[in-house]
Amino acid sequence: ARLAEAKGAQAVTLHARTRDEYYQGVADWEWIARVKEAISIPVIGNGDVDSPQKAQALMAETGCDGVMIGRGILGRPWLLGQAATYLTKGILLEEPTLREKFLLMKRHLALAVADAGEERGVREMRKHLAWYLKKMPGAARVRELINHLLTATEVEKILQEYALSLQVEI
Repeated sequence: ARLAEAKGAQAVTLHARTRDEYYQGVADWEWIARVKEAISIPVIGNGDVDSPQKAQALMAETGCDGVMIGRGILGRPWLLGQAATYLTKGILLEEPTLREKFLLMKRHLALAVADAGEERGVREMRKHLAWYLKKMPGAARVRELINHLLTATEVEKILQEYALSLQVEI
């Protein structure tokens, strides 16, 4: 971090795990605090942030200047807004409703297809949809179906049918 600062870096982001730890165990936020003490440029902390409260705890425990959220947003992109609102205003926003989640899935799919084309966009969305659907009742069957679909229309149809089975109108 000192070398990066000396070479002109404007900020440093530190993920508080070693390469060998990968995603195992608990991130060691003490490393973030140590880096923050060692340099004068902003330090952004990362590791195990999966809620607005954890973002606040990371900043409080380490003194870091900002938070980067990685795996915590998989299937939960609204977490970024929740964390920002909590950190800046102290307001804990509610989780989106099932309807809002389904609408977001459809929007995300449309954006992926617009950006990457239908075939690639649908393929790339399979993993994202699996994260969105995680912990929803009966989602395993839906994920299995989606993993074999090739068009956005087919994916939207399955999402629509699944939403209706959960009594959610989208």
